[in-house]
Amino acid sequence: MRGLTNWQRREGGEEAWLRWVAELENATVEEMPRFLEALPKRSGVAMDLIVERWLDLGPEHAWQHYQERFARGVMNSGYSSREVSLMRALVRRWAEEDLEGVLAAMEEGKALPYLQEFHRELAPRLAKVDPERGLRYALKNGMHRSGYSFFLSGEPLQRLIDGDPRVAAELIFEWDESRTRDARKQLIERWGLQNPQKAIRLGLDRDDGMGELFADEAFVAWAEEDYAAASAWVEGEASVQEASLFIAPLVDVWSREDPFAALQWAEEQLPGSELTATVKRLILGAIDREGVDAGELLRRVRSPDGQQEAAVALAEALWGSGSSGETSNGGETDRERLAWFDHITDEETINQLLLSFTRVKTEEGRQWLQEFARSERMALLERHRATLLIQQLQDPNNVGESFKLVEFVDERWREQCRADLFERWYVHDPDSSASWLEENPGTPQLRALLSQSMVERFFSSIGEQDWQTMRQFKANTPAPVVRLVREGLLQNVARARLEGHSNEEIERHLGKILQVLDE
Repeated sequence: MRGLTNWQRREGGEEAWLRWVAELENATVEEMPRFLEALPKRSGVAMDLIVERWLDLGPEHAWQHYQERFARGVMNSGYSSREVSLMRALVRRWAEEDLEGVLAAMEEGKALPYLQEFHRELAPRLAKVDPERGLRYALKNGMHRSGYSFFLSGEPLQRLIDGDPRVAAELIFEWDESRTRDARKQLIERWGLQNPQKAIRLGLDRDDGMGELFADEAFVAWAEEDYAAASAWVEGEASVQEASLFIAPLVDVWSREDPFAALQWAEEQLPGSELTATVKRLILGAIDREGVDAGELLRRVRSPDGQQEAAVALAEALWGSGSSGETSNGGETDRERLAWFDHITDEETINQLLLSFTRVKTEEGRQWLQEFARSERMALLERHRATLLIQQLQDPNNVGESFKLVEFVDERWREQCRADLFERWYVHDPDSSASWLEENPGTPQLRALLSQSMVERFFSSIGEQDWQTMRQFKANTPAPVVRLVREGLLQNVARARLEGHSNEEIERHLGKILQVLDE
């Protein structure tokens, strides 16, 4: 009686409970709603007894009561949740005794609330009795759009596949793609591998995404089990259109045995965009494969687009989330893996790779980047990526030394790159950067760039006639930088900042600023 403690406490103890049970056992079908209304919360045992008694008296009456309650608009009453719990339990028990009867009742009560919960009770039961009918019932009642698809696997589906694989496929294809992976796998294993061409054409005949996916999966499973037969079909019996769909999957399967031969065949057979995607998959698949040199495979790629996308994807896979310094494939270090890219000289590819390269943190990887930064390929980098790489290689204790790498940057933006580096350094360490500038005054072009940026910084933090703040600026700013500001004030950039004033006012104002800076 332990489970009845709450009931006993509220209703007068064990004696009251036994009286209630006796009344329930003698109740008529018309009295059952009264027992439900009086049922306290969390009375699981009592609910089971009500279900049992109501089912004995006639489940149709319970269902009719449920419909009448809904028709009167009182389903939101205080005990509606208990009523739904009762009906769920009742439907479960009713289905065990009269599945057809409860299905007929469901059909008549289409507009009732909570029917989806009842359908979820019934669909698996119906699928066990009649797999095709059970799946159609689930589809009809919207369960293919929910996560409730467990009966797409297991014995009912197996029976349907063995009995009529085409009907099984039709029903599986109606389900949401993301929920049918196991079902498609069963269909292929139990029927498709024995009838690969029929399975492939079954998918292609649908002319939709699900059909194409199934055809591809059926072909790959066939190629994995009997590569020679699948390959012969593609090169012989398959139509031109069919063959074009399966060359790439065939390459993927072949690459597991001989990636170099698969790559060569792919470049002979596949058109541009499809070749690019296939090459990318081959290279990524070789990263951790024992006995395969992904770098050598990358070097063998003849297609410029294919090599570019594969190289970028390979770099991203290796360092996209930071590098550990080694892989499972023989424990290559960053230095060895970076050497995979030594042959690449395409400007666009190099620039795309740089974002991944700068994530390399190991010492050997940094050494390779140092060598790269001092090579001819450094000139292939555009301004911002060159700046990013040099920053990555900077020694925090000797930032000035990194400016030597700027000499390897393309001369078109060499001085701009130097200016970018100085400005970033100045923000973090004004004194050290100013000392470096004192010793390395730079070219007229560099000084003009720095003067312009420093004047912008000067005016953005100081009002046009805030003389006191200007004096504080001079006192707190290293002398080499003050000289840059002074040089900039004599350039057009200062006059542009004072636009709206007459030339006479501008000259007078600039003169006053220069006077403050010269004090």
